[in-house]
Amino acid sequence: MQPTSTPLSPDARPDWRGVRTVAQTLNDFRTCIAVLVFYLIDAGLMALFCAFGAGNWASPMWIAGTGLVVAGGGAVLVHRFGGGRLDDPRLVIVQAGSALVVTLGVALFDPPLMALMLMTVIVIIPTAALRLAPGGLLSLCMVAAVASFAVVAAHGGRLTIPADTAAQQALSGMFLLWTLVKGASINLAGMALRMELNDSHERLAAALLRVEQLAERDELTGLPNRRRMQAALAEERERCSRNGVSFSVAMLDIDHFKRINDLYGHPMGDAVLRSVAQLMRTALRKPDLVGRVGGEEFLMILPGAARLEEAKHVVERVRAAIEGNDWSATRADLQVTASIGVAVGEPGESVESLFDRADRGLYLAKQGGRNQVAADTPRPH
Repeated sequence: MQPTSTPLSPDARPDWRGVRTVAQTLNDFRTCIAVLVFYLIDAGLMALFCAFGAGNWASPMWIAGTGLVVAGGGAVLVHRFGGGRLDDPRLVIVQAGSALVVTLGVALFDPPLMALMLMTVIVIIPTAALRLAPGGLLSLCMVAAVASFAVVAAHGGRLTIPADTAAQQALSGMFLLWTLVKGASINLAGMALRMELNDSHERLAAALLRVEQLAERDELTGLPNRRRMQAALAEERERCSRNGVSFSVAMLDIDHFKRINDLYGHPMGDAVLRSVAQLMRTALRKPDLVGRVGGEEFLMILPGAARLEEAKHVVERVRAAIEGNDWSATRADLQVTASIGVAVGEPGESVESLFDRADRGLYLAKQGGRNQVAADTPRPH
């Protein structure tokens, strides 16, 4: 016995929003860890400066403590409220402000390290820029600039860097290299955000295109639906009016389609509709357009078919293709035919009038015995 599949109930379907939330939470935790690592590396370098006679031991302790508070506080918020909290501009301001306070504090109270700390300020601002709006970023830049100027002024305008010994020079070079690494990591993070934003835009554009296609396509046959065909008809009418040419339209109705549904069931009727749609696509010319505009009714737009004989010749191929199809492959006793009404557009004629004349032509084809092509000529003005 073959196993059967049961559609998932709404409660049993995967909650993709929950999956995205978990991913965001994990990403935020990784961000907190990265922030802590950055602070600890800064503190470690400051400790090495102190060990080689440049700086106060309070500086690395202050930096490490601030890192623990900032990263730990962020982790607590993520754990309690879930992912996405680190993007809150207010929290970004707090984090950037904390980094500025500790950095400029070290520069103020530990003069030998002042120039190195001011280099760090240059890294803090771009980090905040990744998640702040222009107004908030401008305010942060102004505060950082004023505070940095005040620190330099407090020391008489002198910028000092540890370089008295070879070890201090090497450490200063290491700190500069580390600052460049931090700047590069910020640039990479910005690139990742831009790529993610571009991907989001592309996915949104694809989704909107898909929605638009679904709104203009018949789900069963894959043909344009009535809404799309009405728009296409108006567009072709406008194009022909501009260029001084004409075109034709044709309405097709599957003969005795209700009987097919009643005798063989709606699944068989759906199969017939799909087959007829495919036969029409194959029989029509390349520039022609066909769509399903009703239950068993199809509309054909025939660009360039300015004469009735030409239009009849095109749609006669469609009728013959449906009649001549081997329907026994679908059901042994099944035979399908179609009636078609055709009309050639007249100068200045409205879309509604042309559509109505094609529909009257279809009526004439049915009245004449079905499985034929008929035309309704324009009525004299």
